[in-house]
Amino acid sequence: MLSKAGMSRLLYQRYWLQVVGIGFLASVALYLYGVPDGPDVSQHYRLAQGFFESIRGGDFYPSWLSSTNGGYGDPSVRCYPPALYYILSFFRLITGDWYIASVLTLSLLTVIGGVGMYLWASALTKQSYAVFAALLYMLSPFHANEMYQAGLYAQFACASVLPFVFAFTTRTIASSRWRDAGGLGLSYALLILSNLPLALLGSVAVGIYAVIRLAQSFSRRSLCQLVAGLLSGLALGCGYWLPMLLERKWKRPSGSGQEQWFDYKSNFIFHRSPNNIGDYWLPILVTTTLLMAVPAVVLLVRRNRQALAPALVALLTFLMATFLSKPIWDAFPALQETQFPWRWLTITSACLSILVTLSLPELVQMSRTRLRPLSFALLGITAIALSFTIFQIIRTASFQNRSTFDEKVASLQGSETNKYLLPIWVSEKPLTMNPAVEVAGRDAQVQEWSTKRREFKVEAGAATAARLRIFYYPYWQAVADGKQLTTRPASDGALLVSLPPTATTVTVNFVEPTTTRVAGVVSFLGLLCIGLLLAKPFTPARHGDK
Repeated sequence: MLSKAGMSRLLYQRYWLQVVGIGFLASVALYLYGVPDGPDVSQHYRLAQGFFESIRGGDFYPSWLSSTNGGYGDPSVRCYPPALYYILSFFRLITGDWYIASVLTLSLLTVIGGVGMYLWASALTKQSYAVFAALLYMLSPFHANEMYQAGLYAQFACASVLPFVFAFTTRTIASSRWRDAGGLGLSYALLILSNLPLALLGSVAVGIYAVIRLAQSFSRRSLCQLVAGLLSGLALGCGYWLPMLLERKWKRPSGSGQEQWFDYKSNFIFHRSPNNIGDYWLPILVTTTLLMAVPAVVLLVRRNRQALAPALVALLTFLMATFLSKPIWDAFPALQETQFPWRWLTITSACLSILVTLSLPELVQMSRTRLRPLSFALLGITAIALSFTIFQIIRTASFQNRSTFDEKVASLQGSETNKYLLPIWVSEKPLTMNPAVEVAGRDAQVQEWSTKRREFKVEAGAATAARLRIFYYPYWQAVADGKQLTTRPASDGALLVSLPPTATTVTVNFVEPTTTRVAGVVSFLGLLCIGLLLAKPFTPARHGDK
C-alpha cells in the first residue's frame, strides 16, 4: 500500500499528465488542418529562416538578416525577441521540415501555457481544480484568437510564458523559497525574450499583482527573493534588450505617427476603429472572454482572499484596453510603442481563468444545496464561451496545409521587410543591384559575400564611393590596406564605402560594439544566478488534494 507521501506524488504526477494531455487535445486542430495564417506570419518566418541559416552556419545569435529585401538584408533580428525563432529553428533542425516544426512549436506553446496556468492555480487552490485553469486559459477566446485568427505567434508564445511569472511570484511570496525565485527569474527572462510589447505590459501587471500579494502577507525575505528573481531574469535577457534599447534611435518609432492600424489611438476596445476587426470581431472576443468569467461573481459573495490580486489585475488591465485609459497612454511614450491597447486582454484572460478556477469549489458547494440550478447556469455560461472558441475561433481559422505553407515559406526568400523594422535612413524601395558591388568608372570583383563579411577587389581610378547591396548600418566597418574607410548611407539607404584612388581589396565586416559583448557577459551571469537559485528541486504546490 502506498504511503501518504507516495499517494501525494502519484496524484501530483497524474494532474501534470492531465494538463499536458489537455494541451495536446486543445491543439489537435493543428495536426488535422495545418498552420494558422495571419498578418504577421510572413515576418515570423522571414526571421525564423534567418535564425535557422545563421545557427546552421555556426553563428548562434544572428546579427543581420542577409537574404531579405532583394539581398540588401536588414537588422530586424536585432529588435525582435529571439525565443520563438529558436524554438522553430530547433524543430526545423531535428525534423528537416518547416511545416512539421511549426505544428510542433505551436502545439508545445499551447501545452506550456496550460502548464503555467496549472502551476499558478495550484498555488491558490487544490490541484484537482487547478487543472481546469489550464483548460480555461487554452480555450479562452482572446488567447486562442492570438494564434488561430490573428497569427500573433510571438505574442502567443509570450502569453504562454506569462502564467509562469505569475505562478512563481505567488509561490515566492507564499513560501519564501529561493528556488521559486529562480523559477521567477527564468520565466521572466523568457517573457522578455518572447514578445517585447506584452513583456512590458506583463511586467506592469505582475508588479501590481506582487504589491497586492505582499500587502496581504508581507515578508522581507519574500521581497528580497522577488527582487533577486526579477533582476536575474533581466540579466539573462540583457543580451537582447540592451543592444535593442541602444539601437532604438536608428529605428522608426512604433505606436504613433504610423498608419492608423498601428497607432494606439485607433485600437482601444469598444471604440471606433479603422478596420472591421476592431469594430466587429474584437468586441465579440472581449464579450465572450468576459462571459467565460461569469462564474467568478460567486467570489464577490464569498470574499475569497486569494481572488483579490488576480481580480484587481483583471479589472485594471481591462480598463487599460479601453478608451478610458487614453490619458495614461498619452503620457507614456514607452506604452505607446506597444501599439495595441487590446494586448492587455491577454493578461485579463489569464487572470479571469484563475478567478473562474477559484470559483469552482464554491460552485461545487452550491450544487449540493437548493442553489444547484444557479451553479449549473453559471458553469453553462462558461461552457458557451469556450464552445465559441472551438466553433468560431478554431474551426473557422484560415489554416495552411503543407503545400500552401511550404510555398509561402519558400516565397519569403529575399522578400521585403516591414518598413517599420528598417532603419530610418532606408527608403521604401531601394535600387535593384546586380552585381552586388557597383563603383562608377572602376571595375570591382566580389571575393566573398557571407552574412557578416563582404570582400571585393577594385581597380585603380578616381577616388569615389562603392555602392554595396547592403543596407547601411553603423556596425558595418570597411577596411582596405589596414586603414578604416568611411561609410555612409546612400539616398535609398544602401551602404556607400569611400574608396582610395589606388587598386585595393576592401573588407566589410559587421562588428558588434563593446556593449553587445558586455550584454552577453551579463546574460551569462544572469543564467548562472538562476541556476544557483534553482539548485534545489521543486515540490508539489502546498494546496494539494487531501
